Amino acid sequence: TETIPQLCDMLGIQIKLGDRSPADAAKIRLKKLAQDITDILVSQEECSGAPYDYIRERNWEQDGITISSISEDVLMSKLIDSGWDASEINRSMLVRTKNFSYFDDDRITFVIKNHTGRPVGFITRPLDNNAINKYVNSPETAIYTKSKILLGLSIALRNDARKNGIYIVEGPGDLAQLYRLGIKNAAAICGTAFTEHHILLLKSLGIRKVFLNLDWDNAGHLATQRVLENTIKAGTGMSVSVVLPPSESFEDCNDMPKDPDEWLMDKKNADAYLGLKT
Repeated sequence: TETIPQLCDMLGIQIKLGDRSPADAAKIRLKKLAQDITDILVSQEECSGAPYDYIRERNWEQDGITISSISEDVLMSKLIDSGWDASEINRSMLVRTKNFSYFDDDRITFVIKNHTGRPVGFITRPLDNNAINKYVNSPETAIYTKSKILLGLSIALRNDARKNGIYIVEGPGDLAQLYRLGIKNAAAICGTAFTEHHILLLKSLGIRKVFLNLDWDNAGHLATQRVLENTIKAGTGMSVSVVLPPSESFEDCNDMPKDPDEWLMDKKNADAYLGLKT
């Protein structure tokens, strides 16, 4: 079940139902903090240094996803200067958890936005490609539930996803490559499963066609199989196709790219991707 405020938030409808409950007031504060963090992060985009060299090296420069880097100390200082209390920031878990920070000079951070375009969380990636955790998502909060959020969905809705369908990829890097090539009817699940909640969300927003492109490695194949066997049952009336890997381009299957990010890094236009079989 969903409350009336939650449904109105999902549909982008403004309502006034009298005094706010403590839970609703807390959600409003979280949304404001997430937006302020995003605004500060965006202001760092023109800076230079290792994180920005890494973004250019990976060919992730594009219009769409917010990708940037800032140290936790600088971020906290700017938030406190704008009126936030350090204890409230720490309780929010939007900047850090007990053992992990989502912001630092040795990592880049992606902003997670919901389907209405509001920031709700963050994903960080270390510059060290040998790091154990490739991506780390914000923990779930009152405004962020992994199984109900798709990174880039608000952009996909503005780019004919209802008419042409939506490409679903695994990570922010995959999505950044699609955006760079001009494929904007796409979204990423960001390290979690593609769930029934995702299917129902897409259906509720009028999207009836899904092109599923999870990673092309063994884990991705297994995840795709689970979606086809279980998840799509919730999407009655929806068409779900799987984007096949470019295997015909590689003599040795061991040389096949493990994900769209890797394969598209040196591509100049969208033709190769749009030409993949489904």
